[in-house]
Amino acid sequence: MAEALYQMYNLQLRLDIKHTVDGGKVQSLVTDTDGTVVFFNKPFRDVDSITVTAEGPVSLNAIYIFDDVPDPVSFKVMVFNTSGVRVTGTVSWKARGKL
Repeated sequence: MAEALYQMYNLQLRLDIKHTVDGGKVQSLVTDTDGTVVFFNKPFRDVDSITVTAEGPVSLNAIYIFDDVPDPVSFKVMVFNTSGVRVTGTVSWKARGKL
C-alpha cells in the first residue's frame, strides 16, 4: 500500500465575506490629464462594480478608469460633453464590493 504526504503552505481561507457600498461626489477637473483620482472611503478587498454619473444643468457623460487589483484604494473619472470634448464637472459615484 502506498503512503502519501500532503503539505500546504500559505493557505488562506476566508468565509466571512461582507459586502458594502461606498459613494460620494467629486469635482473632475479637465486639467487632470489622466483623469481625476477618487479615493474610496472604505477599505475594499475587491470591487464588484462602480457607477459614475455626471451632474449639471447640461447633458454630460462621465467615465471611470479602474485597475482591478486586490485591495484597491482608488479609481479615476473623466467628464465629457455631448460633442465628446473633455470638460470639468461634478461626478456622483458609487462602488459596491467586498470588505
